[in-house]
Amino acid sequence: MATPVYTVPFFRQTGLVGEVTVDIPSGQTWVVRDVDAYASVSALGRVDLFVMAGPDRTAFVWFNWSSGEQNAKHWEGRQAIVSDTTVRSLIVRNDGGDPVDVSVTGYRFA
Repeated sequence: MATPVYTVPFFRQTGLVGEVTVDIPSGQTWVVRDVDAYASVSALGRVDLFVMAGPDRTAFVWFNWSSGEQNAKHWEGRQAIVSDTTVRSLIVRNDGGDPVDVSVTGYRFA
């Protein structure tokens, strides 16, 4: 009988500014299924949010918010990150100066 697959959170942070790297545990494969983000940008601010596979920093999600923009954005897909290859981490980076709330979820396989 097949093992049931459930969505799990890989990364979740309120007010992300800068960059966070989440290492994939050895022997696991993560399939990123959804990225949700919310920002309320100041009058002169911006948010440039990247979700990448590392260490080569291959971006598979990019969201941006302009000055004064306030809304949520969503990405849905299937991006595999395998710990035992050259891709061993999930990187979430906000290049803008204003904070963004981010949630990355998907499936975890051993």
